[in-house]
Amino acid sequence: MRLNITYLLYTLSLVLLLASCGDRTPVIDLETDNSTRFKENMINANRVVIQSESTQIEGYIQRRGMTTKELPCGAQSRRHRSRHLPP
Repeated sequence: MRLNITYLLYTLSLVLLLASCGDRTPVIDLETDNSTRFKENMINANRVVIQSESTQIEGYIQRRGMTTKELPCGAQSRRHRSRHLPP
């Protein structure tokens, strides 16, 4: 008898849990004017992040005494030397 009550409680809990998981995804309508401003703000924020990362990379390269060459695509390339550089 105790097993039946436990089984019933677990089943009831599972049914209530599944019933509460309905599709409640909010729908957000973006106006084109706000969307354009949002994109411009994100582009400007991304420029700041890229500049910060570039500064950090250049600092790392200088601290290690490395020389690099910037490729046309924006990537940096360096020749590996035979000596071991510290991490």
